[in-house]
Amino acid sequence: MNLQAKQPIEKTATTALSSWIDHPRMAALFTYWTGRRAGAGAPTRAAIDPVDFAYALGNVALIDVTWPNGDPDFRFRLVGSRINNAFDRDLSGLRLADVLEHFHAADPLNGRFFIAAATGRPDYAAGAPLSRPNRRFTYSRLILPLSASQTDHPTVHQLLCMIVLFDENGRET
Repeated sequence: MNLQAKQPIEKTATTALSSWIDHPRMAALFTYWTGRRAGAGAPTRAAIDPVDFAYALGNVALIDVTWPNGDPDFRFRLVGSRINNAFDRDLSGLRLADVLEHFHAADPLNGRFFIAAATGRPDYAAGAPLSRPNRRFTYSRLILPLSASQTDHPTVHQLLCMIVLFDENGRET
């Protein structure tokens, strides 16, 4: 898959998300998450079993969402090895705002985390650049909300996030 030729895209559940996801493992994880919803907005964490998506674990992060003062805050609980390798450190326990520069709700891509947490809807973005010292990537990212209880309008307590990084030649890293 070569993302270099693509313009960055962002999609939410309201735009037939599954038709936009072109990475096979990411599409499989989205299908799995959708099947666990049981008719509600977002599945519960208890409905998700990592054994069922072992094929994606290196690219998956589980992010805790807390709501101090009514606004969401994000902290990495578990982070896959491919994501940690891209950032040259273990991100577990760190806040998303401490990892991504200029992380705030108004940023076009990072703001998608806030939207997913507030609405309980999944989100997908592809082709966006990500720079690290001495490295430049493009990435595909899928954000899948998880709730504490199965309701139509859940309070999101975690985000299951899959990130696939591609080098300058479009090869998955």
